[in-house]
Amino acid sequence: MHLRELPAMRARTPMDHAKASNERLRMDIVSDRLINGRWFPVLNFIEQYTPEFFLLLVDQSVAGEKVAKGLGKGPSGIFGTLIDCRGQ
Repeated sequence: MHLRELPAMRARTPMDHAKASNERLRMDIVSDRLINGRWFPVLNFIEQYTPEFFLLLVDQSVAGEKVAKGLGKGPSGIFGTLIDCRGQ
């Protein structure tokens, strides 16, 4: 079986790397399970220049209001760009 290759919709350009601390944060969400079987989400904010955790949000549900409040309580509070786990 031969499948037809579709052309790319746009040219792909590599993302530039962070050149200084607090320039770019990466956001990712993971989940874990307690011993009683209940799941809970953990929202990670990782600084990209020095791969260290900027902020971890753990709650039964991670809503936008909680994320905004957590980012306001972060260690430095100022960063350049926030990208999600898909690189956008």
